[in-house]
Amino acid sequence: MAGTKIAPIRLPSAPPRATVSGMSPKPVLRRVRNTFRAVVQTVAPRATAFEEEEWAWAESLVEDALAQRPKRVRRQVVRFLRLLDLLTIPWYGWTFTGLSDGQRLRVLRALERSSIPLIRRGVWGVRTLGFLAVYGQEDIQARIGYRPDYRGWDVRPEAASAATHPHAGAEDEPEPGEGA
Repeated sequence: MAGTKIAPIRLPSAPPRATVSGMSPKPVLRRVRNTFRAVVQTVAPRATAFEEEEWAWAESLVEDALAQRPKRVRRQVVRFLRLLDLLTIPWYGWTFTGLSDGQRLRVLRALERSSIPLIRRGVWGVRTLGFLAVYGQEDIQARIGYRPDYRGWDVRPEAASAATHPHAGAEDEPEPGEGA
């Protein structure tokens, strides 16, 4: 793994039809759609109000991101989502998709603290895909005021007003009681 370069993910502005090669790999989420949607709704509650069109956008963003990854990674995502769905049966008597929002959140929080690194990575991986599915959609970005800029935080309106604020640079001063 050390020294392996991972190509950056290109985000589409519209639902993708095929990858750069013109050939779309076998869809990943089709086999684990319900579990994936349950994860997305748990990590980004905004998705609970999604209509089918928004789900189509969400899933196409994730499918496109996964299409740019090796087949091995795509298989790992499917296996982890299948494992996640079945893992809750001994605890709750239901699959992950059958749990309440609170129960699903408790399961994900427990798994993200697992002593098994692969489980922790799996949780963070599907969580990241869930965030991509929701916040990668341009209309949602506009609704929440997300305006990315290659220049970073310096272009945010708060940064400009902080520079002219009388207490700008106050973080360099010692806190009361810290001594001089």
